[in-house]
Amino acid sequence: CILLQANRDLLYLAQELNEMEVASNIDMWINRQNHAIRNLWDADKKAFLNVDTYAGKRVPIVTLSTFMPLYAGAASQAQAQMLGNKLMSWLDKVNYIVPSTDPYDDTFESQRYWRGPVWINTNWMIAKGFEDYGMHDIAKMIKDHSKELVEKNGFWEYFDCVNGDGCGIKEFSWTASLALYWLFKN
Repeated sequence: CILLQANRDLLYLAQELNEMEVASNIDMWINRQNHAIRNLWDADKKAFLNVDTYAGKRVPIVTLSTFMPLYAGAASQAQAQMLGNKLMSWLDKVNYIVPSTDPYDDTFESQRYWRGPVWINTNWMIAKGFEDYGMHDIAKMIKDHSKELVEKNGFWEYFDCVNGDGCGIKEFSWTASLALYWLFKN
């Protein structure tokens, strides 16, 4: 999804520079990536799922990556609404969003690396995605939770989604840079 968004940005630049042959190639990449991402949707789980390319099958655990197609503009409006509902339901289990793993899943652990903690950098992308789909209240909540975590604990690598404690490395640069750019700007 990050690559898809980067290619959308690259397409814009190619068009601005009137590089139409380059733009045509990038547009082809975008169409392939959109198709691939749309195929990740699981109607039963109402989520985009990762794929284990080695085993050739979907990973059945819902993670924060389920929200990343919003950042890339690859979800339908109906999917965005279902994802918003899913995220809001997670607040029954955690105090801070967006946890890296579905808190209803047996693999969830609030402090274990990528099994539950909140990451400010992924929150930025997910909030932007919800904002782009017109879901301003959810985007604002993600930003507010992120800001509270940083104000309460500092610039940690990631944060416990239940109690808000900072985890990993202290004074982490992507948390600090996003706090300056996103959380504390007017």
